[in-house]
Amino acid sequence: MEYDIEHNEELGRFQIKSGEETAFVSYSVYGDTINFNRTYTPPALRGRGMAASLVRKAFEYSLEKKFKVTSGCSYVLTFVQRYNIYKELMK
Repeated sequence: MEYDIEHNEELGRFQIKSGEETAFVSYSVYGDTINFNRTYTPPALRGRGMAASLVRKAFEYSLEKKFKVTSGCSYVLTFVQRYNIYKELMK
């Protein structure tokens, strides 16, 4: 499913808004490295593939900006293992 993903640079995150709820993946940039800190999907929005869409968008942004990626977020790490195409970006 396609979602309208907004890049909220002020908050350092990619997000999907649905009514009053917001799913997001947050990040911090340190030089040439982007760290994906947290992925969150509100309970009412889970099971729709939003987290995967957000993380995919975040990796596309990383490719565009030529960032190396680090993450302490378990969802992002699982995503990388599942979809090997982003493994080369990991630092």
